Amino acid sequence: LRSAKSSAAQLSSAPGFPGLADNGSYPADTQVAVGSQQIVEMTNTLVGIYGRDGRRLENFPMTDTLGNAGDDVSDPQIAWDPTSGAWLAAAMNLSTNSTQIAISDSSDPRGVWWDYSYSYGPAQVGRRRGSSPARAT
Repeated sequence: LRSAKSSAAQLSSAPGFPGLADNGSYPADTQVAVGSQQIVEMTNTLVGIYGRDGRRLENFPMTDTLGNAGDDVSDPQIAWDPTSGAWLAAAMNLSTNSTQIAISDSSDPRGVWWDYSYSYGPAQVGRRRGSSPARAT
């Protein structure tokens, strides 16, 4: 019982900060994951990276992380895996009937991501995307 009270106190003292705007997508399908050093927010159109103090570090189009995603993407997911120290992002691509998956190369979500496209037929795998998701080619 005492630990529950201290957890509630920690939650109430956590800093709040504004997230990403919906950028015209409704609903925005906002997802958030907290890693060891950063917080990553994904919407149907954008990715935001924040420090754990709420300071915005970078934001960019979701298609820069999910490189094959195109414009008809929905239902993004983001997760932090503390065991591997990597980020995992996924979204549905409605125009190609596929699921886009991207895995970060390190614990820094601003670094290299590997993206994969799994169609509801043969899979296309293993394409490396740039040195930064915001500048992926």
